[in-house]
Amino acid sequence: MQLATQAEDSLLVAKAQYGLGRYYQATGHTRKALEELTAAYSYFETHSLEETVGLKDTLAVMNAAHEELYRNARMLAIGAFLVLLLTISGTLLVRRLRLTKQELTETSAVLEETIEELRPAESDAKPVLTEQEKAIARLLVEGKSTKEIAEAVHLGVNTVLWYRKRLYAKFGVHNAAAFSTEMSKRGLLE
Repeated sequence: MQLATQAEDSLLVAKAQYGLGRYYQATGHTRKALEELTAAYSYFETHSLEETVGLKDTLAVMNAAHEELYRNARMLAIGAFLVLLLTISGTLLVRRLRLTKQELTETSAVLEETIEELRPAESDAKPVLTEQEKAIARLLVEGKSTKEIAEAVHLGVNTVLWYRKRLYAKFGVHNAAAFSTEMSKRGLLE
């Protein structure tokens, strides 16, 4: 390239740029190839009558370099999309695992209390309440909704509904008002 520039032969410079462009393309340096080929193309374009073969060759190599750039860009976009999909999938999986863990914790607590309830009761007529049942019973007596209770005790709504039915059954009542009356009459939350 330096010799062609020193000789001040523009055709020789353009052919050197064309040769460098082909070399860069063959070695995977597509951007450098396009720079050299664009410079060669500008010479061949201004001397199109004398250099039609050089112009055609340069255009063919430039087109191949552009196609390679587009192909690389497409592959990069596909890779980025796949990384995004994997990230979203991973996030959803972690979220589902957390929900499953919470459900298992709630189920375990319910099973432990059910097992405790199935053990033979002592002779007193006063129902025994677990700590979780006491917390839910207090909130029921305060008039809280099932959703508010679930948030307060960090349980699911369905689990709170299960506790509510169980508490009503223990005291032989069918609604919140009767439950509140029975709780205050027995003095269990004091």
